[in-house]
Amino acid sequence: MRVFITGAEGFVGGYLIEHLTARGDKVSGTALSAELLGSHIPPELDVHECDILDEKKLNDLLQEVTPDAIVHLAAMSSVSIARTQPGLTARVNIQGTSNLLDAASKLVSKPKVLIVSTCEVYGPVAEDECPITEEHPIQPMSIYAASKACAEVLAGFYARARALPVIIVRSFNHTGPRQAPAFVCSAFARQITEVELGKSEPVVRVGNLAARRDFLDVRDVVRAYVLALEKGSAGVIYNICSSHAVSIREVLETLLSLSDTRIEIEVSKELLRPLDIPLLLGSHDRFSEATGWLPEIPLGQTLKDLLDYWRRKLA
Repeated sequence: MRVFITGAEGFVGGYLIEHLTARGDKVSGTALSAELLGSHIPPELDVHECDILDEKKLNDLLQEVTPDAIVHLAAMSSVSIARTQPGLTARVNIQGTSNLLDAASKLVSKPKVLIVSTCEVYGPVAEDECPITEEHPIQPMSIYAASKACAEVLAGFYARARALPVIIVRSFNHTGPRQAPAFVCSAFARQITEVELGKSEPVVRVGNLAARRDFLDVRDVVRAYVLALEKGSAGVIYNICSSHAVSIREVLETLLSLSDTRIEIEVSKELLRPLDIPLLLGSHDRFSEATGWLPEIPLGQTLKDLLDYWRRKLA
């Protein structure tokens, strides 16, 4: 396939590029800045500096590349950062998605477009209603989730009115090596490593440890995205999840168990969200039935790989 990726410089983008190029697919895409591309991304890769808010440049790029498939990863993807920059979050996640869908719909041979949404659109769901299926009503509880819900509505419009083959995936929490420390698992792993190296006092600062989340390894996630393009049905929404929830406390305890250093835990008010969903636990039955996908990498291995990544990076 000729696959075009927006946000190629991001955490998931890097792994998706590795997975696609290993299969022999031709990959191109956009990055907000070439300087943000990691060393793991081949220098010969056809990645263009382009802000997805630049409608004309994005349109010109797609006309030039004429991809078979598009994976839309470019986004304001942190709930916490989105809360402090609501205007920019709305522009990037809503207007940016609109720009991409419009440009894709103008291509003579319309590509499959994978819109990456989030489990956060579901909002708070009672435990007896879990695991969450795709039919569950959405009720966003953050600027980030609301912007992603709007992007889903736009995608539905282009699928119906412009006959664009759009697939929506609602990804649950995912982590792994190279994830930015703005996200909880990576934040813990980095703090533990800094303590081990004597770069900070023996304390890990945390937010709400009681929240339970459905975590996946990023490498399982990118396999799912490619299968969604190959076997997913246009106009359908799929959950990408493990169907197993763990508390943030369990994640922290697993990471601490991998270190020989004595480290204290300290709750930081700055890390507590004004609104935090107690439980997000999904069902991947629809997606697994359509594609045969199942998660393969256990969370314990993911967290070990993440901690080892920070040890190599900070040593």
